[in-house]
This record gives sequence, structure tokens and C-alpha cells, in this order.
Amino acid sequence: MILTSILTISLFIFWILGLWCFPPNFDARSYTHEIFYITGAIAWLWMTICLVIAARPSWIEKVFRSPLDRLYVFHKWLGFAAVAMAFVHYFVKDIFGPILRFIWTLPKPPKKEMLADPAFWDLVWSMSRTVAKESSVWLTWIALILVLLCLTKKIPYKRWLKIHSVFAWVFIFLSLHSLRLMKVSDFYMPFGLSIVAITVVGLWASINLLRKGPGWQKKMKAHVTSISEVGSDCIRLEMKTPLGKEVLPGQFLFVHLPGDEGHPFSIAEFSDDEVILWIKKSGDFTNFLLERLHTGDIVEVEGPWGEFITIFSKKPQSWCAAGIGIAPFNAWLKAAAKNKHGSITLFWTVKDQRTAPFVEAVRKEAEEADVHLMLIDKGQARLTVKQIMQDKPEFVAFCGLALLQKQLRNENYSKNLIIKHEVFNWRDI
Repeated sequence: MILTSILTISLFIFWILGLWCFPPNFDARSYTHEIFYITGAIAWLWMTICLVIAARPSWIEKVFRSPLDRLYVFHKWLGFAAVAMAFVHYFVKDIFGPILRFIWTLPKPPKKEMLADPAFWDLVWSMSRTVAKESSVWLTWIALILVLLCLTKKIPYKRWLKIHSVFAWVFIFLSLHSLRLMKVSDFYMPFGLSIVAITVVGLWASINLLRKGPGWQKKMKAHVTSISEVGSDCIRLEMKTPLGKEVLPGQFLFVHLPGDEGHPFSIAEFSDDEVILWIKKSGDFTNFLLERLHTGDIVEVEGPWGEFITIFSKKPQSWCAAGIGIAPFNAWLKAAAKNKHGSITLFWTVKDQRTAPFVEAVRKEAEEADVHLMLIDKGQARLTVKQIMQDKPEFVAFCGLALLQKQLRNENYSKNLIIKHEVFNWRDI
């Protein structure tokens, strides 16, 4: 992400400026400490950005100029990078110290003299440094364990989310380390002030995550007016909520049930006071949704999120969905019925078009929108790039079909081709 790169480069420039204004002592320990300092600051910045994304403040998409689904993919890889940089920071003295001593024969730093009878506050201040230093070792290893747990799929998603929230506690306790080990001169320089600002933002995100939960600024109540099973493995959930006024076709929301962080779902239909979700039973949250949620219940919804939104034009478009990935395209079909557009083909791969959930509703919407619907049974045929590109579209959209997306990008049919896709398998990316 561009913003993260800008912030990282700025932090590095501020560090260089601090070295120029306050040059380190001419000894191996001081030079090693400076490398120790910048690697820790970068890891701290990246961890803060991860926490801000996890907190889902209402402005996150505008500031990062990226939809939330893409931000979560970025969040995952930046989190790995932050912990990796934290371990570089942790082992700096073991790695760079010997290198510097090999290149330069630098004098050893003078030993600091301890006060024979320190005052109470001097003793507290001295001890706080020891606590900040020693606690960071344990917290860094805890962060590594949390990252390793992110790699396993054996932990149920609900439990995994609770374990994942420990990162917020790790940041809170590491804040003492980040501020206490700063040099006094740094508080007068952009580099030190940046670390203070990073710490404040990270604490704000961590505390809100733990107290209010993610997305607290975009939550509102919803009244369940209907919930029913469609076919053998899908659910249609209808809710009355003012959130419908803010929705654009193709966006998604989170449904929050007691004891859960929330689950994202594409919005299949909406009006000013209503949203309708098409849900596939495929995990811990959705498999038991019919048992946990009933008509008349009040739930919290959060959103709308995402930028999976089409722009209608006179040129051809291809829309490609797999299974329940048809949900956002159903909202697109409703919008297409109200807007002038050129040729649009909607490719939808299903297990069996004779029994596919929502197939009749989609057929009706496609007919009203003057969109060509092509149903493809997985067991009989496969959707190909050649089919998608047969009308030479200027715009291709995907919800699912990741391998086909990759193939289309690799074949590079046209440099001017606009490809849009939605990402929901955040844990698997």
C-alpha cells in the first residue's frame, strides 16, 4: 500500500535527520544501537497499521484508498512482515554487532556509574527500563506464536479470532518498551515524535478493538424479518435496517451475533430500509446460523464496506461468479435494470443449474436487466478465458474463480482491460 510505504520512508528519513543532528558516539555499541532503533521503529509502525486495519474505523477505506477486503489481505502480509522485522530488531546486536566490529576497530563505550543511594523515583525510573527491556523479549515471542497460529486452519475461526485479538494486548504492553527506551534527545526530533504518534494511534486502535470491537463506528441495529433455508446449503436472510440507505450495489456488511466478532456477507438486495443476504453454509458461523438466528431477533450489522462496484458503459462487460459469489452480482443486475448499458454477459458456475439455489431469482433479474446469463455446470464444463473474452469486454469482474482470474491476468488480453474482483477468503490468502 502506498500510504504504508510513504510512512515507512518518512520514518527512515526522520531517523537519518536525528543521526545528523545528534551523531552517535564513535563506538560499535552506539552504531549497533542505531540499527536496533530503526528496525524496531519500522516494526512498530507496521504493527500499528495492522491494528488500525483490524479496528475498521469508518474512514479506513478513504485514507488507504483501498476496499476493506483488499486491506485485510494487506493486513495479513504486513503482520507477517512486522513480526519478521521485530525479530531482526531482536537479533540486531547478534547480527550487526560482530559485522561492525569486523569492519571497524571501535573503542568500547564508557561504563555508566550507578548511584550509591538512588532516590525513590530514580530507582523507579531505572527499574522501568529493565521491565521495558525484559518484557519485550517475552512479548516478541508471543507475537511469533500468534503468527504461527495464523498459519493453521485446524483452529475454529471463532476461537482463532479470539486468539488473534491478543495482538492488541501485546501492543499495549510493548508501548512501555517503545517509549521508555527512547533517548531524551529523540523527544525533540521528528523521529522520536513520530514514535510517540505511532504509539498513540496504536493504543487507540488496540483499546477500541478490546472495548468496542472492530467496526464500532459503522454498527447499527437490524431487525430480522425473515430467515429461511434455500436448497440444502444456503440461507436467505432479510433484515430491516437504515443501513440500506448507504449501500451501493456490490458492497458487503458484517453481521454480528453475541459472542462473535462478525462475519462478512455480500449484499444481494437492498432498499432504503432493508438488506437481503444470500448465505452459503460453509463454516462455524454459517452452519449454525439457522439455529442461532430467528425471525424477530435484533442483531448488529456493520457497513457497508467494499468497492466491488461496476460502472455501466456502452462497451461490453463480463461478470463471472462461482456459487454464492452470485450475491453481489444480483445487486448489480438490479442496478443494470435502472441504467443504460452495453452488452453484459454474466457467467455463473454452479454444481447443477437444475437445483442451484437462487437460480430462478437470478434468471428473472437478468431478463429484466437485459443481461445475458450463462449458467455453467461444474461437472459438465469449465468456464474459460476464451469464453469470458469472446465479446472483447473492456471490464471483467470476478467473485470467486481465483485461478481463472490469475490466468486472465497472465494472458494479458488487453492493457486497457479493467479487472475487478472481491476477496473474502482472508484467512486462506
